[in-house]
Amino acid sequence: MFRGLPAAHIASPAIKFTNSAAAQTIDERRVRGILGNAADSCMKQLRREKMLTLRRKLSGRGDLGRPAYRFVVAILYSGKATCAANTRPSPSRAPTDQHRTQPETPTIVTSQLADRAHRNVDMLEPIPNLVWQEILRPANATPEEECKSGLSQSRVVRCHSPSGPLCLRGWPATVSRKHLDFIFEAINVARQAGIETVPRYIHPQAISGWVEADNRLWELTEWKLGTADFSAQPTSSRLAAATSCLGNLHRIWRHWRSGTASSPGVVRRLQIVNRLLNTNLTRRWLDSVHTGLFANRASELEFMARRTIRAFEAHGTAVRQSLAALLAVPVPVHPVLRDVHVEHVLFAGDQVSGIIDFGALAIDEPVVDLVRLLASCRPDRRDWLAAIAAYEQASGVVVDQRRLAVLDQASCLLSAVQWAEWLLFQGLQFDTPLGRLIDRWKKLVERLEELDWQKPPQ
Repeated sequence: MFRGLPAAHIASPAIKFTNSAAAQTIDERRVRGILGNAADSCMKQLRREKMLTLRRKLSGRGDLGRPAYRFVVAILYSGKATCAANTRPSPSRAPTDQHRTQPETPTIVTSQLADRAHRNVDMLEPIPNLVWQEILRPANATPEEECKSGLSQSRVVRCHSPSGPLCLRGWPATVSRKHLDFIFEAINVARQAGIETVPRYIHPQAISGWVEADNRLWELTEWKLGTADFSAQPTSSRLAAATSCLGNLHRIWRHWRSGTASSPGVVRRLQIVNRLLNTNLTRRWLDSVHTGLFANRASELEFMARRTIRAFEAHGTAVRQSLAALLAVPVPVHPVLRDVHVEHVLFAGDQVSGIIDFGALAIDEPVVDLVRLLASCRPDRRDWLAAIAAYEQASGVVVDQRRLAVLDQASCLLSAVQWAEWLLFQGLQFDTPLGRLIDRWKKLVERLEELDWQKPPQ
């Protein structure tokens, strides 16, 4: 059936996949009967990123369909098989001596690739052939699991390799090569300075820059181990470890590339506030609540929308004035993460083991990172101050807490408004379940109502 495999594997009447959870045995002749003369074209379709086509063809074949699909893909994953012409045997042909002398149920062993594919391949979307050739095979990496990428719209695939787990990422078309070059530089600067919480890039010999395929730019990095479980275990020591890690990153990047300018983060927030105040956009959200996708949760969303509108109408003008005052003062700027929050910080015990998702990295004032991280942790007053002290010690910079408080209020208000606009007015679709998105919005609204708007902390 496939060239490049030992004769025993081709001629055996049955092929057995070994799995710790369950062993499944499928008869090769039945597999051939399912694939028929289409076997060759199916393999070519696989190499042209069309595994879903084969999956659809086999989906109606009952219990045999999935093992047959896994069988073909397991062979493909081994990188040893090419398509044979006219793969369907003649029903009238008698077995050869070679068939008679082979064991009854040999097992395919391709460095455990078949078993991993057997367990995980049905969870993977097609990966472009060019990515296989230029990234995965030179790195001896095998895709294992398609992972959720949150709101970034990236493709993230966890891979196995002899050196440990790897992360294959396909950036969305909105991310430019120039921006990825900047991220690459910033991460390498941090790695060279001894910061191991950022991922290491993997560079097989075949790679020259990023691989462009399927309207994405692809890269391979180490998979950072740890768990983003701060919300489940929100201790003061963990929060201090997170802000200290952030401070170390900022210190390295400040020495690498820095300057003085009006804060891009303040400019961006001020533009959003002005747009919302000038167009009265918030009043149009409620018209969207009872229609389409959200009709079954209309009362809940309307309640959330009214709370958000009430907060914006109460504080929007004051936030605009406070931001305008900050804009008048130039500040130090350097590379910052801009989207660092509890779901992007991995822990091993009380220590930070990794920071993930650098897609928003840009030049800005460092306070925007501290605001983003602290707001996602929702610490009390004592832990807030302890976390800032840990950041100051690591970064070597004294935080302007008045500026921090203004940006915290503005960010919390505008983030709640942004979620309302995304969900109710623009109707954006994310790969995150709707319930989780609404929970994020709800937490922002709750925090808005907890903030002391009369007197920001000094």
